[in-house]
Amino acid sequence: MAELRSVARSAYNDLLRLLHDDQVANLRGTVRQKEVGGKIHWYTAERIGQNLKW
Repeated sequence: MAELRSVARSAYNDLLRLLHDDQVANLRGTVRQKEVGGKIHWYTAERIGQNLKW
């Protein structure tokens, strides 16, 4: 793979960050972490009436 110039690397990193920001912006509810099997996982939780939906 060819080495990218710093301008191209910066542009790529900016686009990748914007893509990740856009994906996170579409999440509904509250982002929470939960330990499962000794590992930390991130979920979105949304309250519907009295129930908490993961």
